[in-house]
Amino acid sequence: MLLLPYLSASARCNPDTKTQILQVVEELVPFLRDPARHLEFLSTRLGPGRECISERHPRARLVAVISAMARHPRCSHLAQTAKLLEDMHAYVW
Repeated sequence: MLLLPYLSASARCNPDTKTQILQVVEELVPFLRDPARHLEFLSTRLGPGRECISERHPRARLVAVISAMARHPRCSHLAQTAKLLEDMHAYVW
């Protein structure tokens, strides 16, 4: 997926741009042959470190992307993990 490198720290995108990129990625997930091949890249954005996406809205959208991946027929094994991520990233408004 050509948009994913823009989520790297070296791309220096602002949080709104990251959110928009992740929204597009979420909408494209159902059309991917095997979305699991992007899981490692995306999951490194959740963990601590230089590549972490720590801003609220892009991070919530990242969890939505992983949830969309879990609904894909080839990634149904991610369903429990996606549910845990959703619960961990639930914000109190």
